[in-house]
Amino acid sequence: MCDFCTIEQFARRNNISSRTVKNNFHLIKGAYIEDNTYYIPEGSRYPFFPKHMNLTTKIDKKYAVLRALFEYRYVDHEIVKVDKPSFKVIVDELLEDGFIKLNGSKNPYGLNMYDITDKAYQEIYILKSKRNIIKRLFNINALNVAVLAGEAVGAGLATYNEIRNN
Repeated sequence: MCDFCTIEQFARRNNISSRTVKNNFHLIKGAYIEDNTYYIPEGSRYPFFPKHMNLTTKIDKKYAVLRALFEYRYVDHEIVKVDKPSFKVIVDELLEDGFIKLNGSKNPYGLNMYDITDKAYQEIYILKSKRNIIKRLFNINALNVAVLAGEAVGAGLATYNEIRNN
């Protein structure tokens, strides 16, 4: 098996508070409590929550796996909503494509034994940048529409007041 780490070590490595770890301890695979002592397997990661991710296609599921590893989070077949054999196929394809690699961890749970490669990091960073650019453009366009709508309403009210006063 593997060695264990403290809650504080786990929290620091996963960039979360010790309180969050204690509250969600049951979500950490392989972790257990014995005599009021918390045991977390070395190499464990805090679970990935694919909020706002549409996991309907195989590509979506592959992206979720890469995103989880990119964020240094725990991911397994349950999180990406596939059966174990399908998850194994996804992992094998990501390995074959050079997007993930073994990291030397002895933690057998989920994909704790894997990290993303520089190739995958660049792909995700590009996708993340494109998404931010699109959001900014959308926000700018929404702001322009609001300004134009405000100007149109203002012009309409001015015309109405002009007609009403004459």
